[in-house]
Amino acid sequence: MLSDHLNLNRSTATMPLPPMSEPKAPTLSREVGNVLVIVGLPNAPKASLEKLKAFAVKNVFAKKKVPSGTLELSTNDAGGSTGTGFMRFSTREQLVDAARKIKDLPFDKTHRLNSFPLAEYDDIMATSDECELPNIRDAGIAALVEGGWLLREDANDQFFVMQEGRVNVKVNRKNGADQVASDPRWDTKCDWSPLGTYLAQLHPRGVVLWGGDKFEQVGRVPHAHARLIRFSPCEKYLVTYSDQAGGESQIWDLATLKNLRKFPTREREQVIRFSFDDKYFSFVQNNQLVVFETATMQPLRNLPKEVQEARWSPSQNAIAYWSAEKAGRPARVAVLDIPSKKDLAVKGFFQVQSVSLEWQASGAHLCAIVDRRSKNNKSLSTQLELFQMNKANVPVVRLESKFLISSVSFAPKGDFMIIQHTQKHVPHQFPLDRIKAQEVSQQEFRQWRRMQQTTHYSLLKIESEKVSTVYTQIGALSTATWSPNGNHYVLVFEMGRPDCRLVFCNAKSQRLQESGNHEAANMIAFDPSGRYVVTALLDGQNQDSGYHIWSAHGQLLDRQSVKHMDDFQWRPRPASLLTSEDEQKIRKTIKKYHPQFHAQDLMLRQRASEEEIRKRQEHLARWEAIGSAWKRTFADEERLKAMRPDIVDEKLDVEEEVVELFVRGEEEEVNL
Repeated sequence: MLSDHLNLNRSTATMPLPPMSEPKAPTLSREVGNVLVIVGLPNAPKASLEKLKAFAVKNVFAKKKVPSGTLELSTNDAGGSTGTGFMRFSTREQLVDAARKIKDLPFDKTHRLNSFPLAEYDDIMATSDECELPNIRDAGIAALVEGGWLLREDANDQFFVMQEGRVNVKVNRKNGADQVASDPRWDTKCDWSPLGTYLAQLHPRGVVLWGGDKFEQVGRVPHAHARLIRFSPCEKYLVTYSDQAGGESQIWDLATLKNLRKFPTREREQVIRFSFDDKYFSFVQNNQLVVFETATMQPLRNLPKEVQEARWSPSQNAIAYWSAEKAGRPARVAVLDIPSKKDLAVKGFFQVQSVSLEWQASGAHLCAIVDRRSKNNKSLSTQLELFQMNKANVPVVRLESKFLISSVSFAPKGDFMIIQHTQKHVPHQFPLDRIKAQEVSQQEFRQWRRMQQTTHYSLLKIESEKVSTVYTQIGALSTATWSPNGNHYVLVFEMGRPDCRLVFCNAKSQRLQESGNHEAANMIAFDPSGRYVVTALLDGQNQDSGYHIWSAHGQLLDRQSVKHMDDFQWRPRPASLLTSEDEQKIRKTIKKYHPQFHAQDLMLRQRASEEEIRKRQEHLARWEAIGSAWKRTFADEERLKAMRPDIVDEKLDVEEEVVELFVRGEEEEVNL
């Protein structure tokens, strides 16, 4: 038996064995399920991990209504958390909803949470740390870049004209305006976005956004019966308003075109305003100042009450507001820092009827126009409170006037401002007892004040501790418009009337440069460069409407008659990429570029002359072709007549008929 066993083993040992395959490594499943990575959590020791998880789920995620899921924390060698967590959900829809809500979400005063799906981890890690800027001149990319029209060599400003319900986009040139784009679908109200990226069109179903060099449709915002739109300063958000019964104010994210928040439109004055960097927006509701953070769409707490009006600073996250006097408490004008909610400056007043707030475009100055009643309630007067925001402790300069001040116009840059004075007394429709009893609304009073005729106006210069008067003139000034550069301004007299007169001035030299006339003009605006100014007669029912384009010095450059013209808007420009030092350097060295600019102007004039000569030659050739055709026709007819004398020319067969009409008869008696 043993031998048999040995022989068997021997025979088996000599048998060839099958080839052995390489061992396979176990395959790891890359299916991560519906797992969300949460970053930004605070670091906690091992003993506090459960408390941290409970606080995150019950106090943070529950308030934001994040879908429920299983939260696990990433730990280090010591067992403490590393600031990262993983949350698993049952469905993909829950994952997407949680990722949207955990976006820049406040955890506490020092921590903010963000998230991304774990499935995107490899793509995120594969992203290069070095930023490679695309070639913005490539086709298809330049159409989406902000300010793409400014990449052209001439970089001329554009504008649109609405004529007979149709919008035409044109480019402004020295030799006249050329049409850039027109679309038959642009048949309703349109507006430019603040940086000129979009042309927004209102229609019954919402808003359509057009953009790019070819003005293609880039987005839609569905809001039925929207009557007004407002962009945020950085064009990150869009607000649509509906004033119908049950209407809403809706805020949209322009990057995704998603609706972020809805508010019922309870009052016509409830206007949503954004901060200069789009981080906050505010409105006044039931005399309560309401401020929201745009990243989270959550309101800030403990804000002032009894607020009548609020305006954001154009250069910092500070909001100016005023509150009416009540129960012996004075009216207040204050500047509130956001988000610290600290008062940067405060002024109090008694006997206040109304306050208007005006910011300078640069944010350096804030003017509070305070209309006050006299102690005997027999007259009204105005005082200006000028807050100098660019100085330490925000000093306030007061300027008092015995007259009402209808408006204040700041130079966008610099230290000049123009104020317009109106009559001293109050008309019968607003008796002082009604005003004192608060029976006249703020809106009604302001509308009346704007309608009062200006009796005189003043140019003021803001100095360190006072406001000095440069000059005061008597005249019915309608409006004053400043150049964006802050030096040139235009005074308009008798606006909207047949004898409308324009005066072009220089604030620094205090000289009148030129004057002109535009009959019945009711609109004036500088272009974004400050080199040109347009005056227009906007009247969709008037065939004499049109626009004039002037230089900033008052030279009339172009005159266009546009029948039934409804609107004219310059296309805004993005902010300059140059620093103030670069601009100062260019101003100092600009003279050496004058010969180059002069040569370019000569080329443009020559090109315009050649174009005009070409058009005239085409018209002459067309006229000569028509004349030659008629000459050939006449020659053929003459030859036919010579060959057939019996043919009667029907054109010469004319019948004459004499008609006698009694026009007027007079009888006069003559004495012989």
